[in-house]
Amino acid sequence: MERIARQLLRLARLLVEVEGDDAGEVRDAYGELVDHYGARADISGFSDDPEDGQFRAGILLEAAEELNGLNGMTKRSALRLINKLIDPHTKGFFSDDSWRPVHAIFKTLDKAAIPYVVESAEYGVSPTRRQMEGDRVMPDYKEWKVTVEFENNKGRKTKLYGVIMASGAGSVEDPLERYDLVAYFT
Repeated sequence: MERIARQLLRLARLLVEVEGDDAGEVRDAYGELVDHYGARADISGFSDDPEDGQFRAGILLEAAEELNGLNGMTKRSALRLINKLIDPHTKGFFSDDSWRPVHAIFKTLDKAAIPYVVESAEYGVSPTRRQMEGDRVMPDYKEWKVTVEFENNKGRKTKLYGVIMASGAGSVEDPLERYDLVAYFT
């Protein structure tokens, strides 16, 4: 929700119209987003139609400057913060089909207001395994490449590069049924 809200607030102006029983809740939620992200809101047209019991809300949001939790930091401080945030999600072995710890890393970055871009997410076969078993092998790792941009303490755009690697620790038939996770930014 926060990531989507932040993306919506990046737009210069956004008009949202909601009809139905949830309009009051949507109005309140947008109020919280406005408070949290520092945008200006003009909530207008909120009305209660007594005939059908439906609500209607029109909300105009004007985005504040895009938030970035790293702006103003040195590159070293930003790296230290990101690596500290993602480290708890890499402890132990995992055995799920949906890459929960990877999504937890992304959620943690969202909560810290650190915008990121997933440049690629690809399965692969390690060179050793390919050499031992040939070309027709199941992938034994998945790698995500992530970038983070921010404005450093000197006002310069700075880019950090991250790698999240899930290495198979499962059976020979299905190496990724169990995996170990390594994640770091440089």
